[in-house]
Amino acid sequence: MAKVLKFPNLFEGQPIDRSAVRVQALEKRLGVIEQRIANYQDDMNFLNSCMEEDEHEMSELLKELAQIKGFAEEICE
Repeated sequence: MAKVLKFPNLFEGQPIDRSAVRVQALEKRLGVIEQRIANYQDDMNFLNSCMEEDEHEMSELLKELAQIKGFAEEICE
């Protein structure tokens, strides 16, 4: 006969609170974390956009500096 495992009643030595209050607290915390993740994603998208703009500007500056210092032929665009 197989050994039946009992569902734990303790977590880190403390009784597990299965009350509606605990469930509400956990669901609220989950909502907070989901919102933080959404905010982080928005921030990362913004920073990525800024980085792309800076990379483009840096490329243009390097082209101009190379032309001024004689490292590149004039580029006609």
